[in-house]
Order: sequence, then structure tokens, then C-alpha cells
Amino acid sequence: MKYPDLQLTIWGEGPEREALAKLIEQKNSRGRVRLPGKVEDVDSCLSEADIFVLPSLVEGFSMVLCEAMAVGLPVVSFDCPSGPGDIITHGKDGMLVPTKDVQALVEAVSKLIENPTECERLGKEAKRIVERFSIQKATNEFEELFERVVSQ
Repeated sequence: MKYPDLQLTIWGEGPEREALAKLIEQKNSRGRVRLPGKVEDVDSCLSEADIFVLPSLVEGFSMVLCEAMAVGLPVVSFDCPSGPGDIITHGKDGMLVPTKDVQALVEAVSKLIENPTECERLGKEAKRIVERFSIQKATNEFEELFERVVSQ
């Protein structure tokens, strides 16, 4: 086992929960993989994490990805058709890997596990998402757009 102290927590509910629970049992991983289900206090869950992984194949604008970045977690995500690529700047504030490329996802997570300095750097940069998507910035952009449209 490459990372014997690693613990995986899968938050949320979905149609694959039962299959995941069976797989955890089959692999004798009950102590290493947790399925707490739906949670109300996302911030407290994120505060327990060291890395956030979004393995969605289809995603919109992912609020949980933004929340993870806002608390300074390094993030890894599939670069699915919309969403993560609009939020993460690959190599600057997170890591994007090709959608459905599970090996690339594993390699990206492994890189972070094995390189705490890179993990910390990405986490610090990720926090800047709060500025990028702030209400003030969005308001300013809408005002600029409105002024351009009206002046035409």
C-alpha cells in the first residue's frame, strides 16, 4: 500500500453509495474510506481535509470547489466540459486533469501527497478565489458591461 496513513472521505449521497459501501467492504478498507453522506456544515468538513478532489464528469459552476479553494485547500479536478476549468487555473491555484482519465487524477493527487511544498503553494493561491469571485468585483464588471451596452 503506497500511502498507508491516507484516509479518503466521500461526502454526499447518490445512486452509487451502496456499491461504494460494498467495494469498501470487499477491499477491507472500512477504516480508511468513510462515507458520511450528506453534510450540512461543509466548512467543518473542509477544515478536516488536506486535499480536495472533484471527480465529477459533468459539473456546472461548482460551489463546493470554490468553498474548498476559499479555505486554502489544494484542489484536483477533472476538466469536464464546464465549471472546473472556469474556476481553476491549472498549475497556479489547482490542478485540472482530462475528464475520465483516472490515472491522471491519481497522479495529480499523488504529486500533492508527495510534495507538501507544492500542496501549500496551491492552497495559498487557491484562497485568492475569494477576490476573483467577490460580489464587489462582479458588481463592477456588470456596471462596466451595462455602461458599454448603453453607450453603443
